[in-house]
Amino acid sequence: MATLKLHWAHSHYSEVYDLRSWSSNAVNRVVHTTKRLRANLYEVLANADGELGQPLFMKIARGPMARGDLKHEAEIYAKELLPLQGIVVPQFYGFYEGNIQGIPFACMLLEDCKPGLSQPAPDPREVNTQVMLAICKLHQAGVSHNCLLNFPQHILVQDRGIRFVDFTSASRHVCTNAVPTLYHSVPRGYFCEELVGMEKTFGVQSDPASISCAVLAAKKCWG
Repeated sequence: MATLKLHWAHSHYSEVYDLRSWSSNAVNRVVHTTKRLRANLYEVLANADGELGQPLFMKIARGPMARGDLKHEAEIYAKELLPLQGIVVPQFYGFYEGNIQGIPFACMLLEDCKPGLSQPAPDPREVNTQVMLAICKLHQAGVSHNCLLNFPQHILVQDRGIRFVDFTSASRHVCTNAVPTLYHSVPRGYFCEELVGMEKTFGVQSDPASISCAVLAAKKCWG
């Protein structure tokens, strides 16, 4: 078992809470909140094993239902998404839980992955290509995000590349792949609907000039 001592900063005072983790790779940490980004997301400084404070994101959950959702997300990060951490999803630093004032509470520590570029913005088509490559890696790992099309803010563009975030609604997934350019000739259920939707938004179908070339290539490949 590992512990997390959470120093929660308020306007004129701070509170300290003790949380626990039963993950085999969890480490003891001391975490200080520094800025609230959203109702359930904070910037923090995290210390582990005498290291200097590392800037991370902390996602929190209050109540049994929210804690269950966050635990589901943490398990996907720790298992299916493990090989993609720091590549197309944030690095995951652990899930800790306990009770605060009698209310079930949990938090998850993630890589600080604010969107933004220090260099001039790349060609939008290049960004779209990176998004499609990233979503394919996600599906190869056996995960469907399920919210990328309805909530594009879950796709972050950074100097380090594309990061998909917020896997609260994600599900384990056996991908059936897709041939988006032949969408109307393939029965529904044969293809992966998330990949087809992403292709329409970010792939070749988002660039009208490329559609005719893609259709010819697909017909040549698939007969």
